[in-house]
Amino acid sequence: MAQTISQRLYVEGRIRALTAQGRIQAWVMALLPGLVAAALYVIDYELIAPLWQQRSGQLVLVVIVLLDLLGLWLIRRIVNVSL
Repeated sequence: MAQTISQRLYVEGRIRALTAQGRIQAWVMALLPGLVAAALYVIDYELIAPLWQQRSGQLVLVVIVLLDLLGLWLIRRIVNVSL
């Protein structure tokens, strides 16, 4: 019985560690497009300016935000494990 409890605690610890890793990966994935955009803005403003100055660029930004939110939602569903 003690061995079963020990194994269960071990498995629960592994699950917590892996789900924490998944949550961090989700936030990195969500923040990366914004960080890249900020870096491009600092490095070469003219390269990234069409994203908010042109209609097609604005559409691309909307798609990026929607896909980013969809990715966060999906990862949250995958990582949400009830013990």
